[in-house]
Amino acid sequence: MLNAQADTKATSTAESKPDQRAKEQGRANTAAAASAVAGTPNGKPAKNTTTHPAKPPAPVKSVKKRKKKNAGRARIDGERKRGRKPYPIVTFTDVLPLAEGIFTHSPTQPVKRATLLGLLGKDANTDSSRLLIINSGKYGLTSGGKDAEFVSLTPRGLLAVNTKTSRADRLKARFELAIGDVEAFKLLYEKRKGNNMPAPAILHDDLQNLDSGDRKACADVFTSNVKSLGMLVPRDGAEYLMTLEEWLGSNPAPSSATATTGTVPSTAGTPTALDSTTVDYDKVCFIVSVIKDANSPERTHADAILNQYIEKSLDGTGLKAVRADKIGEPGMISRQIIEYVIKSKLVVVDLSFHDPNVFYELAIRHVTGKPTVQVTRKLDPLPFDVGNARTILIDTSDGYTMVRDIDTIRSLIATAIRSALANGESRDNPILTYCPNAKFIVDVQ
Repeated sequence: MLNAQADTKATSTAESKPDQRAKEQGRANTAAAASAVAGTPNGKPAKNTTTHPAKPPAPVKSVKKRKKKNAGRARIDGERKRGRKPYPIVTFTDVLPLAEGIFTHSPTQPVKRATLLGLLGKDANTDSSRLLIINSGKYGLTSGGKDAEFVSLTPRGLLAVNTKTSRADRLKARFELAIGDVEAFKLLYEKRKGNNMPAPAILHDDLQNLDSGDRKACADVFTSNVKSLGMLVPRDGAEYLMTLEEWLGSNPAPSSATATTGTVPSTAGTPTALDSTTVDYDKVCFIVSVIKDANSPERTHADAILNQYIEKSLDGTGLKAVRADKIGEPGMISRQIIEYVIKSKLVVVDLSFHDPNVFYELAIRHVTGKPTVQVTRKLDPLPFDVGNARTILIDTSDGYTMVRDIDTIRSLIATAIRSALANGESRDNPILTYCPNAKFIVDVQ
């Protein structure tokens, strides 16, 4: 009775679902055909039996070919290649203790690698110890590989850690080991020395000879090395990369000199103005800003606006930023400053802090009708006369906001600069608005 009910239910379900019944019938036919073939003496299908050829299995791809294809894709996508790197992957500071340890225990003779590492509190069989030996060798501090029985100081390595040598010789040796003898690091240094350090992405672009996946790591180690050597110093709100001569003290850099300002350092340590007859004003963006003394809030602000916003917004214009304090005493208006205000191809005015001298120089620039861009702190509301002109507001209320908005503000300044240069004149100011037909002749002898 139970079987009969089950059969009836199954039949009812199958009739109500013809597609399902067809699928079940197909599976039954296939199973029957397979059984019939297996049951015949010669292995052929029995008469009146329908068979369906089995679908051939998908071909198995070669593992070797797949790996080769993926490796090619990795190179195309700029991923880092496997294998030995053409630069040390740890900083010079990381490996220096190994050389100092050899100098302490066996300065002139090879020392057993395992013994030395044990004295330094390291296990010779760990990956970190092997990495230490490998990269010390890459820097040229030591000789003897990760599997060598003995390691020793190289002649330059000995010079770099020998406390009995002169300070200058020891520093020179460390510079050559950490920077000069590593091709990629030397390339970056030669290109950027004597200038403010650029954004990391620009350093990456300098390393076109490296696989793109290696550039960031290489630039990071280079930056760490020059920083630890003391060659990367704060200056004018940015980090300045000292030349070797400056670093060794034979030609100290003035505290406010930057290579982008159009000034030359004097031996007295104060910026000396270039002769105005040698200045190509068509390549100058003159910065009008309140300066004040070093470490004052006004100076800190002025340095940040110059280095983090204006200079980076000038990329591609062919213009170099020159600020008033580079050609005279801070806070003073001199003949040269007036000449820069009048003659420069572009003037960017920072109206923050409402400094009277800044407004005075802006008025002189308005007379010329030449390209001018205005910026100011958001918390300094502008007077009516200059407030009508387009002014880029910078929110300096807190560091988080400045970091968040920095790319946007740079873009706004860069756009304003390009627009002003493209127009070739700036008549949107009170003087030329109320006297549109006025003509001013500037004759600076």
